[in-house]
Amino acid sequence: VWEVLTGEHGQALAISEGLTARLLANVRAGDLDGAVIALPSGDDSLADIKLFDDRFLLALPNAEARPGAILPAHPEEIDSSRLLLLDDGHCLADQVLSACKLRRESVSLALGATSLATVSRLVASGQGITLIPEIAAGIEGRGLRLARFQAPEPGRTIGLVTRRGAAGSAWTCMLGDLLKAARLRVPGANGARRRRSR
Repeated sequence: VWEVLTGEHGQALAISEGLTARLLANVRAGDLDGAVIALPSGDDSLADIKLFDDRFLLALPNAEARPGAILPAHPEEIDSSRLLLLDDGHCLADQVLSACKLRRESVSLALGATSLATVSRLVASGQGITLIPEIAAGIEGRGLRLARFQAPEPGRTIGLVTRRGAAGSAWTCMLGDLLKAARLRVPGANGARRRRSR
């Protein structure tokens, strides 16, 4: 999330983080120039600008990295009793549930975790498993075993959301290009395995 600030020294970028609903409300109100979220925004008054696709990776404790271990080939095969999620209100939790074709009440581990870093550390300590976005794997995947699912891989579309009048403007095009270029420099899946024996 950012706000373009104009002052005597030109433009600057102010970046902040928040829940999707609050960010969209701030964009509608003009308090933010735009937000980077998982599309679609679901708001017809705003413009969704696709940036890139982001796949989900299975994250397990390193202790489960046994040779020949059988891993879920598809997210709907995950044992819901082991799945760790972010707290209610975080769209990433809803995206993971959707990818696994689960309802929140079917997930027995209620942690109240408010950050992906917390969930990742719980997985690393052997408390369960989770799905993490590929764009976060370089940081949040440290100390975890990461594995890709078989095609079609689950994921989400990351985009830039602005007020309709700003779509196509010079700053949205420039920012979109910067974000796409930054995505190409992300370490990615940190050596996530592509194939596993069944």
